[in-house]
Amino acid sequence: MKTLLKIWLLVVALYGAGVASMMFAIWPAPAIVELYQYVADNRWETRNLRERVANDMGRTPYRLLTRDAGGAPTGAGFVPLEIAGLRERRQSPHIFIAPERQKQLTFIYGVFDFTDGLHGAILIDEDGKVAHRWTLSENPDLLESKPNIRLYPHGVHVDPDGAVTFIFDFGTSVNKVDACGKYIWSNPANRDHNHSIAADADGSLWMPAGPPNWFDRIDPANGEIVQSISMGDIIAANPDLGIFSARSEHYAEGRKWLGDPFHVNDVEPLLPEMAAAFPMFNAGDLLVSFRALNLIFVFDPDDLKVKWWRQGVSQQQHDPDWMADGTIMIFDNRWDNPPSKLIRIDPATNRVTTVLDGADYDFFTINRGKAQAFEGDLMVTSSKQGRVFEVDETGRVVFEFVNTYDDQKGLRALVSEAIALPVDYFEEFPSCNQES
Repeated sequence: MKTLLKIWLLVVALYGAGVASMMFAIWPAPAIVELYQYVADNRWETRNLRERVANDMGRTPYRLLTRDAGGAPTGAGFVPLEIAGLRERRQSPHIFIAPERQKQLTFIYGVFDFTDGLHGAILIDEDGKVAHRWTLSENPDLLESKPNIRLYPHGVHVDPDGAVTFIFDFGTSVNKVDACGKYIWSNPANRDHNHSIAADADGSLWMPAGPPNWFDRIDPANGEIVQSISMGDIIAANPDLGIFSARSEHYAEGRKWLGDPFHVNDVEPLLPEMAAAFPMFNAGDLLVSFRALNLIFVFDPDDLKVKWWRQGVSQQQHDPDWMADGTIMIFDNRWDNPPSKLIRIDPATNRVTTVLDGADYDFFTINRGKAQAFEGDLMVTSSKQGRVFEVDETGRVVFEFVNTYDDQKGLRALVSEAIALPVDYFEEFPSCNQES
């Protein structure tokens, strides 16, 4: 009987210690929770614990690979794209270029697995050859920097002098390198800047941060934050607007927000050359996407007043863009209702039209993704398919890039963003002595 009592008391004591450990976040609870989260990690890029361990040991970057679209493309006209400096463990990407494609440059940011780093960017010239490459990572000299194996490329801007500003999902800094990969500056703001970078008329760069969420304007010369707008300030400036509180609950002690209640994934300034197409807005107004609320809206960055909003016409969308015809184009991921598509909204009438139906192009990416209108064509980055494709005005696919990684295992590497550039975009074509 005494033995049973001792066992019972020991169990009660251990239970009590466990409860206290969880309540006050003292050892061993944090370590146990961290281990549980690692084992139960449900990142969409991996399928099992073995792959996560292989990734984190530096063997194969499974967290940054996708099986959603298979390995190498099977369509006619695809050829391997030769890129200097790829690691032997991966295959070459594949590329298709139609003869009738207009002359342009294509800048692609994503996972490449170079010998000197996992992430980077390539520049494809008008002939379909890789003319330059950048290896991009958080600055290892910053104590806050994270290893590449746990970072997701997401947000980039390339300057006419070949300098590249870039950020990562789950990163801790904003970095800018020159055409040869030398760090110009690194800003360890530790605000989790992510998803997108957009240039304003004065050359400053807007990017979202958080959660909690901010919209930060960065000085491109030194990386310093010159303006920061918080969601708290926007909510306070629009007290009669109820579009932001869907993911919150009210208690006696006040409002409590659900985790990542907005998931901001883009902020785009209205440039002066586009302002005439949008008479209800002013140059400098900001167009914002909230994935968690299926919401896009426009607000004034000075008084923070919301001027227009639309909710529910897209599903877990990304990348709203101002268009020259006075409409707003949206990358509509349609997380639970594939395929993905591109739509346009006329903010003057709220009329919605489909620009590109994913059913016609085998196009679906559950998250991430970008689209760009360029000289009448549409450049689409289907991130979870490890794929970029360009469609001309007639609906023909005139360019496609597939980031084949391991065809036998059906793996592709993630692509963050493709940007079409004029052939004369660069002041001087990027050139360095890059190792093969």
